[in-house]
Amino acid sequence: QQRKFPPPPLKERFYEEVLLGAASVVAFLLSPLILTSMFIGALCVLLSSQRILDIQYTLVLPPIITGFVFPLVFTMSATWSRREQGRAFVHKIRAQLVNHYWTQSEWLYWMEKPTDTFDKNNYLPVLDRCLKNILINLFAYLRSEPGARHVEAETHLYAELRSLSHLTELMTRAWGFKYAGAPQCGRLRAMETSILENALHLRGLKDTKTPWGLKVFGWMSTIVSPIFLAPHFAGLTCPADSDPGTCGFGGGASYISAILYSFIVSALFRIVLDLE
Repeated sequence: QQRKFPPPPLKERFYEEVLLGAASVVAFLLSPLILTSMFIGALCVLLSSQRILDIQYTLVLPPIITGFVFPLVFTMSATWSRREQGRAFVHKIRAQLVNHYWTQSEWLYWMEKPTDTFDKNNYLPVLDRCLKNILINLFAYLRSEPGARHVEAETHLYAELRSLSHLTELMTRAWGFKYAGAPQCGRLRAMETSILENALHLRGLKDTKTPWGLKVFGWMSTIVSPIFLAPHFAGLTCPADSDPGTCGFGGGASYISAILYSFIVSALFRIVLDLE
C-alpha cells in the first residue's frame, strides 16, 4: 500500500539535518556557561596586563591543565556510560512488552472454545491499553523526584504491572489451565518479572547522579581556573621583566590562549550537564 505521508526527498532531509546540526552547534557555543567562562578568561587577562594591575607569573601548565581537565573527562565518560545503560534498559522493556503482546495474541488466535467468563473479542484491546499504560507510568516514575509524586507514580506503575499479571492469569484459565499451568505461562511470568527489574534498574540509574564534589570541581574549573591562570596567559606576550609601557593591555596570543582554555573546560562541563 502507498504511504499516506511519503518521506521527504533525500536532498531535503540532508538540508534539514544540516540546518538542525548548525542550530545545535550555535546553541551550544552561545550557551551562558561557555560565554561566561570565556568572558571571565579574557577579562582577567585584561586586568592582569601591564597597563592595569601588572600581574604576571609563570606556571608549569601541563600538570595544572591535566588536573582540571581529566576529572571532567572522567565524569563525562561515566555519565555517558549511565546514559547508554539506561537506553538499553528502555529497549529491553519495550521488547518485552511487544513480545508479551505477540505471545498472547497467538494464544488468542488458536483458542477455539474459551470459557464462558472470558471475553475473547475485548481481551486484546484491554491488553494493549495495559501495556501502553505501563510505558506511560514508567516514564512518569522515572521523571518524578522523591516525594509524594514519586510514591504516586510508583504505585501506578506497580498497579499496571499487577493488571498485566492478572490478564495473563485470565488467559491461562481461559485455556482451562490452573495458575501458571499453561505451556507459555512461565515465559510470560519471567518477562513480567524482568520488566519490573529493568524498571527498578532504570530508577537506580536515574538516582545515581554525578557526585556534588565533581560538580563543584566542574564549576571551579569553569569559573575559577580562568581567573587563576590569567596572569600566566598575560605573561606569555608581556613578561614581568619587560620595560614599562611596552606591553600595554597585552598581546593577542594571551587573549586567544585564555579564551581557548576557558572554552575547553566550560564545553566539557556543559557536555557533562547535558548528558546528565
